Amino acid sequence: MGEYDKAIQDFDKTISINSNFTWPYGNRGRSYLAIGDYDRAIQDYDKVIAIRPNSPAYTGRGTAYLRVGDYDRALQDFNAAIDLNPNFTHGYIGRGEVYYNKGDYGKALQDFDTAIGLSENDRNSYRNSYYRRGLAHLSLGDVPKARADLKKALELGYDRDVVEAALAEIRKWEENR
Repeated sequence: MGEYDKAIQDFDKTISINSNFTWPYGNRGRSYLAIGDYDRAIQDYDKVIAIRPNSPAYTGRGTAYLRVGDYDRALQDFNAAIDLNPNFTHGYIGRGEVYYNKGDYGKALQDFDTAIGLSENDRNSYRNSYYRRGLAHLSLGDVPKARADLKKALELGYDRDVVEAALAEIRKWEENR
């Protein structure tokens, strides 16, 4: 419902009752991610990983590191998530984002391809992967594949304004060629 402050308060209460229960740390970490408090998110995911390492915790912490620009740590965490569960779509999406941000578009494409193959039943991940793969294709200059992936993301319900802006950039690029 977007009431992250209330959720955080509830997770605080749960943690005060049982500080070895990973669920409230992970969900509080997700809440901190949502409000942009990446340092606190990292602390909560650190706690989860110390108690019981799992792919969602590594991916959450990796996402926080990605948002603050610490690509090396983010990459380590996404790799750990994938090592723990090679079918964990979010690990590939996150790692693909790291590679994209580092300018390694070929590796980003590989991870987005894998994510698309794994996420057909997860609509949000599926459309997200198409959108991100479209951007990677565009960065590599493959306009037809970029356009196809962006249109697929739009068809799957990705944010229309965001996709239309990317498609407008393609049209500008084509006009100036």
